[in-house]
Amino acid sequence: MAVDQISGQKTIEQIIQDTANKSDKRNTGELGKSDFLNLLVTQLRYQDPLNPVEDKEFIAQMAQFTSLEQMQNMNSTLTQAQGFSLIGKTVTATVTDETTKAISTVEGSVTGVKMISGKVYVVVNERDVPIENISNVTDAANTLKPDLSQYVGLIGSKVTGFVYDSSTGSLVPVSGMVKSLKMGAYEDYFVMDGVEVDVSRIVTDTPSADPDFNKNYLNANKGKEVTLEVVDRSSNAKVKVKGILKDYSIGDDGKIKAVLDKVNVPVESMTDVSGTRRPSISTYTSLIDHQIKGSIYNGNMTNSVSISGIVKSVKSGLYEDYAIVDGIRAEIVELNGQSSSSDQNAIIDYLNQHQGESGEIDVIIRDSVSGQRVAVKGTLASYENVDGKLIAVINQVNLPVNDITDVLPKS
Repeated sequence: MAVDQISGQKTIEQIIQDTANKSDKRNTGELGKSDFLNLLVTQLRYQDPLNPVEDKEFIAQMAQFTSLEQMQNMNSTLTQAQGFSLIGKTVTATVTDETTKAISTVEGSVTGVKMISGKVYVVVNERDVPIENISNVTDAANTLKPDLSQYVGLIGSKVTGFVYDSSTGSLVPVSGMVKSLKMGAYEDYFVMDGVEVDVSRIVTDTPSADPDFNKNYLNANKGKEVTLEVVDRSSNAKVKVKGILKDYSIGDDGKIKAVLDKVNVPVESMTDVSGTRRPSISTYTSLIDHQIKGSIYNGNMTNSVSISGIVKSVKSGLYEDYAIVDGIRAEIVELNGQSSSSDQNAIIDYLNQHQGESGEIDVIIRDSVSGQRVAVKGTLASYENVDGKLIAVINQVNLPVNDITDVLPKS
């Protein structure tokens, strides 16, 4: 390659050409503002001392650099805005595996936006997708759904609707008390308590030929999430349903009836609404000073922890009513973002400082039997270290009255 005969160094044109020749080694063939600045500095460093760059030429090149920087900043801002506008929409995009370089297609709803090394990525199916790799965008799934807010007035009402099996088209009518509303990707739901169902079979990964299996399973899972195949006796239609098993009975003929809480019923399946409203808060004052047992659930109802304690008071919430429970004994596995397995000393220091105080703490507790974890708010009465486990007594915990599974006599 030819070089400048006076300086023995490459000219700016040759440097640009070298950079272009190496573009296949970069993730992009474009020159960024850092490349432009490097080229400008290199030109000044290796300029011909007998014929230096004139001031006007240098000022013009700096103006070009400033213009390039402003355009790139503007482009970055616009790209970020475009990313945020995609949240909730369904997209199709291609992603490249960093290790194998294999290209695959990902499709799903955009749940978030990230900035990584100055580039905008959208989160699809928990994968980071460069926004420029998106080939198709649709929001049809969302625009076809009704506004969920129109159903808020039904909270506390008894509603009849249908659960269904999309693979078979089977429909089973159900009714129960609407406790809350839940937004889904393609349809929205009433979350209903007190749903009485006829059970055709128990859906489990460990079926058994034991004649007492149904009774034993239902006894063991009372107050826990179960999956049951429910049946409409008039049409024999069958649908699998998830819910919290509140109660059950087995007739002399072996037929099972169950009462489920936290059942998701599509809002658009609603066929009837009764005027029944949730009971007055005064209904639950009789619980005060009683020891109760119940379950605390996480936000999406997938995990639960069994608890017991003394009801100190009751209060009415916007969507449901609560028992305020003291004396809940549970294992702390996380506090203020610190894990008991890796940061136990820090947690112990915090507990020593705050036990007995009236201030509220946020902790994650673990069920001693199932190992499931849920977040709980309350005040720390005391704690002890039992064989390396931090066992706390927590007061002032809000427990929905519908999640109470047993009431014991006053001690």
